[in-house]
Amino acid sequence: MSQPPAYVQTVHAAVNPPVVVLVRSPELTFGDVLCMVIAFFIPPLGVFFKRGCDTDFCINLLLTLLGFLPGVIHAFYVIYVHRGNDELQYQSIA
Repeated sequence: MSQPPAYVQTVHAAVNPPVVVLVRSPELTFGDVLCMVIAFFIPPLGVFFKRGCDTDFCINLLLTLLGFLPGVIHAFYVIYVHRGNDELQYQSIA
């Protein structure tokens, strides 16, 4: 049996073998790349498109007001960390 990729996490239940695998998309989607392009010019807007008006947006707005480069770096970080779907996908392996 081969090892699963590094981005696959196995959840062990009370029975063997494991019942559920949580998978996060490792690739950047077209929407992620578009958000990064927008974030290069207007960092808070790229974060807003990816995450909405939440804590990440407020932090990015503050960083951008304090200095443009910290805002861009934070925007790229937020977009990369939340790449693909924001939700984990559940796949049954039973």
